[in-house]
Amino acid sequence: MLLTMMMALGSLRNSVPMVLFSVCLFLCLYHTHAADTLRPTKHIGFDKHPKGWFSRKSINFVRQNDTLVSEKGVFELGFFGENKKYYMGIWIKNDKSKKVVWVANRNKPFPNASGTLHIGRDDGNLMLSDCVETPTLINKATPATTWNTSAKLLDSGNLVFSDEGGRVLWQSFDYPTDTFLPGMKIGWYKLVSDTRPTMRNLVSWANPKDPSPGYYHLGISNSSSYKSLSVWQGNNVSINIGFWNGETGFQFFFQNLTNSFNFSYVSNENESYFTFDIKFGFLPSWFVMTSTGQIEEYYVVDGVVGYDTHILCNQSTSSINITSSQSCLSLKAPSKCKVDKFSEINGTIPLSSLATRSVVEFDNCGIMCKNNCSCSAFSFFFEGQTVCLFYFGHIAPLLDVIEKGGTRLIYIRGDLPINHGKRRGKRTTIIDSSGFVALVFLLLSIAAFSRQCKIRKCEGNQNDKVSIYRWIRILLDFTSNSSAREVASSAGEFASSTRLVANARKQELHEHKYHKWFFSLSTIESATNSFTTEIGEGGFGHVYKGQLPEGQEIAVKRLSRVSTQGVEEFKNEVIMISKIQHKNMVKLLGCCIEGEETMLIYEYMANGSLDKLLFDSKRREALDWRKRVKIIHGIVDGVLYLHRNLNSKIIHRDLKTSNILLDAEWNPMISDFGMAITIGEDDAQAKTQRIVGTVGYVSPEYAMDGNFSDKSDVFSFGIILLEILSGRRNIALCPIQNLPLSAWNLWKEGKGMEFMDPTLSISCSSSIEVDKYIRLAFWCLNKEAANRPTMFDIFKLLNSIDTTTIPIPEQPYCFN
Repeated sequence: MLLTMMMALGSLRNSVPMVLFSVCLFLCLYHTHAADTLRPTKHIGFDKHPKGWFSRKSINFVRQNDTLVSEKGVFELGFFGENKKYYMGIWIKNDKSKKVVWVANRNKPFPNASGTLHIGRDDGNLMLSDCVETPTLINKATPATTWNTSAKLLDSGNLVFSDEGGRVLWQSFDYPTDTFLPGMKIGWYKLVSDTRPTMRNLVSWANPKDPSPGYYHLGISNSSSYKSLSVWQGNNVSINIGFWNGETGFQFFFQNLTNSFNFSYVSNENESYFTFDIKFGFLPSWFVMTSTGQIEEYYVVDGVVGYDTHILCNQSTSSINITSSQSCLSLKAPSKCKVDKFSEINGTIPLSSLATRSVVEFDNCGIMCKNNCSCSAFSFFFEGQTVCLFYFGHIAPLLDVIEKGGTRLIYIRGDLPINHGKRRGKRTTIIDSSGFVALVFLLLSIAAFSRQCKIRKCEGNQNDKVSIYRWIRILLDFTSNSSAREVASSAGEFASSTRLVANARKQELHEHKYHKWFFSLSTIESATNSFTTEIGEGGFGHVYKGQLPEGQEIAVKRLSRVSTQGVEEFKNEVIMISKIQHKNMVKLLGCCIEGEETMLIYEYMANGSLDKLLFDSKRREALDWRKRVKIIHGIVDGVLYLHRNLNSKIIHRDLKTSNILLDAEWNPMISDFGMAITIGEDDAQAKTQRIVGTVGYVSPEYAMDGNFSDKSDVFSFGIILLEILSGRRNIALCPIQNLPLSAWNLWKEGKGMEFMDPTLSISCSSSIEVDKYIRLAFWCLNKEAANRPTMFDIFKLLNSIDTTTIPIPEQPYCFN
């Protein structure tokens, strides 16, 4: 229609230029509703000049309803661009960043925002025009023979132009740009024709913001023994990314994350090509040839598009070295998933051919690695966006090259070697076994029975001792292969029906594999100098400082002999701490259960508890702004792990500054899990009749109605945040001494800096940053739990300069 009207107005071009301009403008602004099919009576295109910028991964589009949308809403076709370069392309419709998978006019962008795609009414051909130059015939190789044609955008991402009989005249899959979608064919065509054979391959963008052809190509190459997919620059083969050998099918030289690709190789006298589809039940996935010569593997998880960048060289640079990269990759056979458990260490996975980067939500990071047996380790961090780094290969070489230290966490499939990461003269074994939990419950039951027996002056003969010894041996062996519940049950039966033989127990514990987690009473008495230095106390009893013979400093939590609350908290702490291993969680080294003594032994935190520093006018000077920010981030990382990194949510229920310990490097360690409770990961909240926690930190819904959830911990974090900022303790007396109300009154008057700890006047001068943290605290302290952020919301906010996600603050709710 555009071409016809332009020809009809050709004679008026010189005399009536405004008429032509008006007609073209009308065509370019013509409104159409989104559909999957373009017919001769309709067109798509710009309706005004675009604003903003666009890039390979983020593009601003002019008008959403002036497009084609595939039947199920998967792909969308329209126009995009800026700065006198405008293109027609296809992108993922519901992806926020609008990732472009195909570009029509990458070699010839429009100089203005007036592009249209339409079908000629007279000849039925598919035309692309910018209302200025002569329209471009898209289906040049196979012109239409009837005017009744249509172009349909399929859910595969293929734009198919066909006639009324269904004959395909042209399709976008025959002209790929930089993206290899399922169903596309990459290879050689017209091998026996009179014309020169045609090669169909991927060509990268010039750069992330420029769709014009770049330097790197991905296509098929021939060998005497196999056909391979290769990446090259110019005439130089850069690297083979996979091959087809005719026996085992297609194999990648890197481990693709999703394991979802089902490749096929077709070869006959006229064509030779690779294609692939997605295995049934697997994630939708596809490939992109990047402007830096890397392979990006895209996939969709729960409607969210993520991607991995496959590093094709064993180097940290983003661009490949085309002269030496042949040796970068080695074929790694996938392993079977024998282990679903992951252990945690601190460090950084180096970029290599075995590591892939993925932009994916936090929840899916561990799930995707766990579900891919070839994934040996993963790490999650934030670099302007949430990123997962996955590692494929053997664990032993990885442990040798991990960059030690740092604040990142690496999750390794299976158990770590006993001596890995061991510091000289220090006991670093981490408790991570249901057997250990069961064994502790066994010994607690035995100890309880022993005390009762002592009160009753029980006596036993030699036969009793032999029988008990056998019972202990059976139960200790049982812990290796049984669940904590089963062992605890057996332990209870044992404790109620037998008598304790201490020597037999000690001997068997010494020989058993768990013996390294059990300390003798004499060792602890010597380490603490008979419990001389007390460093803390609680409902369970007291905490003492000590030093083991090898020099490691320890903290000993000693259960009070008269505390019923302490017994329950002690048991709960053992259960919880066996489930969690995180850099911001206090480390449990073992326990001592002997005679009437029951103790837990932890790593000693050199800088003590946060409250002892914050609320001491002299000591808090050591906490400058940089250290306080580090502490805030560490607390968020730790609580986020409790809420989202496990198969169930762990609600701490007693987050407060006295339960935040600081090591020698000022890293915060969350402690005291005696009141923690587990709820299902899909449960919004739970209810209890027994309210626990500390006045001033407990959320209103928990204190008043017994309802608790992860948002209860968020409320407590809000109080902690205000205490860290101000150096003042929250006293829940409304309204005079309430810390949140004090912060609110100053903030609403524009005096947020006056709320800050005076000792921070030198190290913190940014009112913008202070305002960000105060508003975050108010968000956490919202009266309604549903209106508070999640810990993941907080995590993203703290790792971003964007504060627009914080809602307009509401006055914190104050209750006595």
